[in-house]
This record gives sequence, C-alpha cells and structure tokens, in this order.
Amino acid sequence: MHIFFSCGDDKPKAPFSDIDTNRIIQPSGVKPEEMSSKAEDNTVRFTAAVNDMYDSYGSISYSMYYNDTTRVRGAVNMLLNYMAMTENLLEQDPKFKAELSEEKMNAWNDLKVKIYIQANHVKNAFSIEAKRKEYSILSDLMLQLVTEFGLTKVSDINVYYCQKALDGQGAYWINRVQNEDYMNPYSTMEQHAKGKDSCMTLVKTFKFD
Repeated sequence: MHIFFSCGDDKPKAPFSDIDTNRIIQPSGVKPEEMSSKAEDNTVRFTAAVNDMYDSYGSISYSMYYNDTTRVRGAVNMLLNYMAMTENLLEQDPKFKAELSEEKMNAWNDLKVKIYIQANHVKNAFSIEAKRKEYSILSDLMLQLVTEFGLTKVSDINVYYCQKALDGQGAYWINRVQNEDYMNPYSTMEQHAKGKDSCMTLVKTFKFD
C-alpha cells in the first residue's frame, strides 16, 4: 500500500492521518425530496470506488438493524479502508485521477474529510442508539457522495424516512432494497418481528443509467 511522507517527520503518514476526528459535522439540511432524481455518473473507475464505499455503508445499515455494535465497527472500518485505497489510487495512478475534473476533485476533497470524520463518530459512539444518531449524519453525506459521483451495479437507490427515529426527531437513510424488503436501521429486527415498528416511508428514488 502506498503511504504519504511529510517533511520533517520520522514516520510515514497514512491517508487521513492529519484529520481531527473530534470535529463535529453538521447535517446539510437539504431534504432528499428536494434533490434532483437524476444522479451524476460521469466517471468509471472512480465511480466503482464509490460503489465499494456505498456497499460498506450498506453493511453499516444492516448491522444497525441487527443491533450489533461489533458488526457496525467492522463495517465502518471497511468503509474507511476503501476510502484510504481510493486516496492511494489518486496519488499513484494519473489515469485514475484524470477521471475527475477540478470541480469533482474539489467535491471529493470536501466530502472525504466529512465522511471520514463522521464514520469515526459512528464507530466510536458507545451505544447502538448513539451510533444511530451519528449514522443519520453519515447517511446524509453518503447520499451526497453517490449523487455526486454515481454508482455501478444498480439502476437506482431509494431514500427512506422514519419519523420515529432518534426519539421522534426523524431520520433518513439510503438503500438499494425495495420497500417490501424491510430493513430499518433505526429500529431492530426484533421490533419488526413483533409488529412494533412500521416506520419506513419511501420518499425518493435516485436513478442511475
């Protein structure tokens, strides 16, 4: 794996090593319903890299649904690893980097820091409920990521809303699974099995060509 060196340091630095993970990331405030249904998809290899990051986010969602903090941490680590691999490719491979316009590179540079910080917030939160609160902000960032760069392997993604999430504050998440295939990361599998939770509303579909 490629690593970065900084002048004056005795040890090499890995991607994101200088980022302050204690920084608080604020939600964008943009509702998915107000966003364009046509998502961007104008890169090839970079979009495939984003696809891997999104798959990791999906694993985080399922781990929340199963109420499994250990699996959440593992899925977050997978997301962080894919982000580091992408940064390494941007540094090593001129053709990979050339796929991104200056505007797209700026978008990635902004989102990567926010996603890295917020993913660490999810990982480090103590309880599953605390993780869900941080996850809601991560979901907002991941939606920005996939609508900026697109996805492979899928024709669309769905945005869902649960008005009961986070003690009634409400929260969104994104999923490839259709509405009839139930999976609400803000509740649990046990709650659904007992018929105690029907909090899952499809609010938007984003199309990918």
